[in-house]
Amino acid sequence: MIPGASREGFWKGIASLAPDLPGTVDALKRIAQGLEARRILCFWTSAGGHAALRYGLELGASGVLAFGAPTRVMPAHLLPATFEDDWRFDDLRPMFEAASKPPPCMLVYGELQEIDRLSAENLKGLPGITLHALPGYEKHPITTQLISTGQFEAVLAWLLQQRRPDTLLTRLLRPGLRAAHLFAVRRRAFNRPHGAAP
Repeated sequence: MIPGASREGFWKGIASLAPDLPGTVDALKRIAQGLEARRILCFWTSAGGHAALRYGLELGASGVLAFGAPTRVMPAHLLPATFEDDWRFDDLRPMFEAASKPPPCMLVYGELQEIDRLSAENLKGLPGITLHALPGYEKHPITTQLISTGQFEAVLAWLLQQRRPDTLLTRLLRPGLRAAHLFAVRRRAFNRPHGAAP
């Protein structure tokens, strides 16, 4: 967690780092360099998922995982009455289309949650984009649903492994896969240098 990443600052910049998004991106790059990071992985949920996608693109991340993330301005009739103008998100599709090397991204959402489904489908078909709909699920909170259905560790393993996303996800989500194996997959992936063969 980064101080200043409040609901006003996620995608417009992180106040504790810089007053705007470009300055925040530069600050995050300096932090990564100071840590001698081998790779950058971005993950968060809801509005933070939008930020994860945006910063992942700007930082040249090795992977992005986003749960129920907005990726575009939604039609007014779908938005709650209390929706604030400051929460009208940028359309990420043109940004990803213009990127020469967009990061691999997985967007997880409820199949029956209309706003989240439309947001995810906004990026459908773009290079590196994987959509993972939770069948029959109609709510916005994703993390608790993934945990209750035994899928949470699997999607985190996808983020850390970054190879053959559809095949890997299918294999990791098969019934009966032991949690201990998922943790082992995550440890091996995290410790592997960026670009090294699995």
